[in-house]
Amino acid sequence: MRKAVIIIVTTLSVIGLIFSRFYLLDRSARFIWDESDDLVRMHNLYQNRKLTLVGPISGNNINIYGSLTYYMLMPFAVLFNFDPIGPAVGAAVYSIFSLIILAWIFSRYYRWRFWLILLLLSVIFPYLQAGRWAWNPNLVPVWQILSLSVIIMAGERATNYHWLLAGIFQGLAIHNHWYGLFSLVGFIVGLIINSIIHKKFRPVIWFVIGSFITIMPFVVFDLRHPPGLFITRMINFSPLTPKTGAFNQIVIIQRFSQLPFQFINYFFNQPLISLMFLLIFLIYCYLMLKRQDWWFKKLLLIPVIFQLIGLSLISTPVANHYFLPAVIFLILFIFIPEKDKRDLFLQKILITFFILGNLTPSIKEIYKNDWSTNIKRTRAIVDIIQANFPKNKRCNLYVPESPDSGLTGKKYRDLLLLRNVHFLDKEQYRDYNCLFVVSTSNVDRIMKSRSYELDLIRLTKPVNIWKVDDGWKVYLFII
Repeated sequence: MRKAVIIIVTTLSVIGLIFSRFYLLDRSARFIWDESDDLVRMHNLYQNRKLTLVGPISGNNINIYGSLTYYMLMPFAVLFNFDPIGPAVGAAVYSIFSLIILAWIFSRYYRWRFWLILLLLSVIFPYLQAGRWAWNPNLVPVWQILSLSVIIMAGERATNYHWLLAGIFQGLAIHNHWYGLFSLVGFIVGLIINSIIHKKFRPVIWFVIGSFITIMPFVVFDLRHPPGLFITRMINFSPLTPKTGAFNQIVIIQRFSQLPFQFINYFFNQPLISLMFLLIFLIYCYLMLKRQDWWFKKLLLIPVIFQLIGLSLISTPVANHYFLPAVIFLILFIFIPEKDKRDLFLQKILITFFILGNLTPSIKEIYKNDWSTNIKRTRAIVDIIQANFPKNKRCNLYVPESPDSGLTGKKYRDLLLLRNVHFLDKEQYRDYNCLFVVSTSNVDRIMKSRSYELDLIRLTKPVNIWKVDDGWKVYLFII
């Protein structure tokens, strides 16, 4: 009877995890120009059957990331015929896969019930958001969880090959986003401290070798293609170089005093709840650091600290996803059970507060529906434009008077390009005789816009208007 109950609750917990990643995915998954650009690049890679190291490019055309993200999401893009939902499904699958592994680690090595820890992990906001959004930083946790799983499973029996593999996995996270470098360095520092304590240096040596192996392709690429795209651009143009304003002492002090709170608020999105949790967390840390055992748990704080230090050094504002590489270390620190009953009681309070605080932002993320999301609506707009695209006309596209800040409609252009529908270039708004307008406003308000892109149609009326949903409309103007 008990075995049957365990099977049922375990099945329900897995279903809950799957539900949290797929429910309303086509409405709440983020899809703007970054994601549409990635989809086009994946399509080109698939069509050309060409391996490349060059992957996503940042919106400012400065930071270039490795192509691992594309190859991780490519099977799902192909499976869904390069529909926008394909990569989002891929992100959800990787999230489910990695959290099941993490839950198994907790149940096998840290006395957690599998079904319970899986449910708790399912609602942690940063991982839920990452599991519903096909974006290169959001795949970083997959490699970190694999790396730490190798280390924990091997335990005291870990060989050089275990540490090499763990280093490779951890290093691959940098291919998804180079902000994973800070937590990687912090983890290596933690391993060095652990090696000094236990007088065993082979683990850290082999881990560093594994990490270095994954970074070597970037070095080789830059040496073979001067002046380079990866390491050289990071040195000369990235937010981590003094040339762009990094390492400003005043900014470092200000940032380091603010980032711990911002990091905690990343989970809760509520300043008051974040402050209350931070106070409980600091008490818990104090009690933990006073003890002479549990070195592994103490060392887990080092990658978190290094992520905060690294983000204090950069020149650009710190977005929430920059903290994502530190999340797994904080989760392990919070959820690895205490041995002392007094500390265990405080830990239970901490975990309860942590999970309850994550519920609200996670639920909001599942039901999110704004201009940056709703793949279903985006697909409907693209279908309308494709079905009504005039032949022998020079058409362009514009998105005025709406919440969408992508005025030239890049995400629509990219999706239509995949369907072999071509607009004039986004700078050619003096040469069109056909204009598709996507907006949430009526014609009168659109015409009052001062955008020069609308100048050629100001004296005309739309030949057709299609209503989509949530107030969005598609207008067709013919000159």
